[in-house]
Amino acid sequence: RLLAFRGSIAATSSDAQRLRQELTEARVASARLEAGAESLALEVASSERSAEETERKALGVARELLETSQGISRLRVEAAAQQTLKLELEEAQMEATSLEQRLDATKHDLELSRLRRATAHPPEQLRSAGGAGAAPPQVALEQLRASQDFAVQEALRSAWEAEVRDRRETEAKLQAMETHIWPIRESL
Repeated sequence: RLLAFRGSIAATSSDAQRLRQELTEARVASARLEAGAESLALEVASSERSAEETERKALGVARELLETSQGISRLRVEAAAQQTLKLELEEAQMEATSLEQRLDATKHDLELSRLRRATAHPPEQLRSAGGAGAAPPQVALEQLRASQDFAVQEALRSAWEAEVRDRRETEAKLQAMETHIWPIRESL
């Protein structure tokens, strides 16, 4: 019996040794699993930080894109306003050209009128006729025509000066706007 008992103790001892070895292996495997879990936890935390940083960067890019879009929109509005000013300037230039032509035509008509009067009533004849008892209505008519011609000339001169002044102001405004749009175009 003792032998049987010793045999059972030896068997139990080898089982215990085998169990100790399995326990040691299980502890090593458990330590590896814990280290792997910690490593995965660190990777997950790092990945979350990267995701947050990427989100921040994406929001920054979205803000910049929005600001750029708004800037482009403002530039389009300014360009449209400049286009309107350019059209106004062109209209003013066409009107000035038309007024120049009208002024030239009026000057031509005035010269023709003076020439006709000069050939119909030469100045020497008017002076001698006036001194020799010429018909006062005819002299008065000539004076009236001369004053009317002078009034027309003054009115045309005033209108011309006003148009030139308006044209210069419009051109100055256009040039000022062009100087403001160049830096904006450069930034685009």
